[in-house]
Amino acid sequence: MKILSIDVDWLLPGSRYHLKELNNLFFSKCETAKQIAFGRYHHQILQCPQLLESNNIILHNIDHHHDLVYEYWQEQSIREGIATHGHWIGNLIYEEKIAEYYWYKNLDSQTIRPESFLASSMLDRNPVMVYCIEETLEKAWKLDYDLIFVSLSQETLDQQFYCVYDTYIDYCKYKYQEKTVVAKITPDLPNSFINVRKRNER
Repeated sequence: MKILSIDVDWLLPGSRYHLKELNNLFFSKCETAKQIAFGRYHHQILQCPQLLESNNIILHNIDHHHDLVYEYWQEQSIREGIATHGHWIGNLIYEEKIAEYYWYKNLDSQTIRPESFLASSMLDRNPVMVYCIEETLEKAWKLDYDLIFVSLSQETLDQQFYCVYDTYIDYCKYKYQEKTVVAKITPDLPNSFINVRKRNER
């Protein structure tokens, strides 16, 4: 499964380059995408049922944050199969669902802690998971995607870019209504968890 995941907080205030590059990619790739989904929080991508059914995900994530794992408490959540907005990719890696991960970061993005248990688990995988950090969107152009997901992440997004998220939704609802969905979560909070594992597993 090929996924393009976009967190609008990748956009930097005052950077016309970022906005132009993201718009060009998004509007182009929507045409060939099989499904387009939106959510207020990034881990709502896990509500797309076909994603959790796949064990061979190629994920291109345009995001100021890597969403692998940031805090020690998140490591325990990953082990328990519980995902929230800051470590949902860590969940997918731990569950061995990602074959390739391309993270399009900013210059001041925080990278994964080298002592993180995920860092070692990625190396222990057989075959080894592809993990690439990119600073331009060039590689994201090379695929057509099964799923495009766009996250608002308003807690980390400059308010001037709220309109970008709204514009993307309005455009897709108008032009691609039949393949566009908006994810909902209850309660509507960034740490509302999503279980990525069936109860009888592990």
